[in-house]
Amino acid sequence: MHAVEITSAPSQATEGDRITIKAKVASPRKADRVQLQERQVDIYGNASWVTVRSRSVRGTARHTFTVVADGINREHYRARATYRQGKAAVSKRKGVTVWRWISLTNYRPYYSTYGISATPYSNFAMNGRQYIGWYTYSSYRAWEARYTPGRNCKAFRGELGVRDESNDGSRAIITLLTEEDQVLFESPVLTPGAVTKVSVSMARPYRFTVRAADVSSEGVHALPAIGDPFFLCTGI
Repeated sequence: MHAVEITSAPSQATEGDRITIKAKVASPRKADRVQLQERQVDIYGNASWVTVRSRSVRGTARHTFTVVADGINREHYRARATYRQGKAAVSKRKGVTVWRWISLTNYRPYYSTYGISATPYSNFAMNGRQYIGWYTYSSYRAWEARYTPGRNCKAFRGELGVRDESNDGSRAIITLLTEEDQVLFESPVLTPGAVTKVSVSMARPYRFTVRAADVSSEGVHALPAIGDPFFLCTGI
């Protein structure tokens, strides 16, 4: 049996990344083709190895394949070499953890105050642009929603501001917190006509909280919001 091995592969990638996997074929002059195979599972739960890249060996021992990370949570690859005589050889598998951006609107809060909307259909305008995301709609001065990422997410991103329905001269602050009310990010004062983009790393918290406060002067009302809020997650 001739040998083939994967010599290099990333341990993790973000969905959509182009990743490079390198393989080495023993006795390349006797080999015919080298294939990169991915373990795939069909809708019935049946697993199989599917060839996603293939090329002629042509006497070359080392080969480089490029694929796009598009699996859910984890991908598994192996190399397979066929020979002009004898059986094909396969390498040990290599696993790649795949992270992907998941909208906050896909999570249901385990606690939420009145006046918050955050569903896949929660659209609103900030600074003249339409967003899907997390927003407030009541005349209260403070809002809070708590979520459970479950230690599966390592980053958060979004665009913070106040809805276009907010009064002129209104002001708001949005605070992102993790476990035990540890502040992950506190926005500057948010005002109409501008947004603050945030992208922060997290230590894979079990809990995640969004707090918003209307800090306008009396009689002036702000409606704080987060456009396109996403967690970077895997393992769910």
